[in-house]
Amino acid sequence: MSTHTFELDLTSVCVSSGTIQLPFRMQQYFTPGSVLAEVDGQVLELEFHTPRRLVGLRAHFAERGLRSNDRVRFE
Repeated sequence: MSTHTFELDLTSVCVSSGTIQLPFRMQQYFTPGSVLAEVDGQVLELEFHTPRRLVGLRAHFAERGLRSNDRVRFE
């Protein structure tokens, strides 16, 4: 089984909205609708909206004190 890892730098819009604009190379791993994700040991329910928006991370960003230019990793 292949594992794909991506790192993204957050923008101020990402942090304030809780939405990440996924790069083209990541879009193939998502289908529209609900997405369960494990983040720092917690399961979060996110939403993927085509063509490239991953929504529902605002509380996570706030709890972790993440800011613009911080890097997040997807595995």
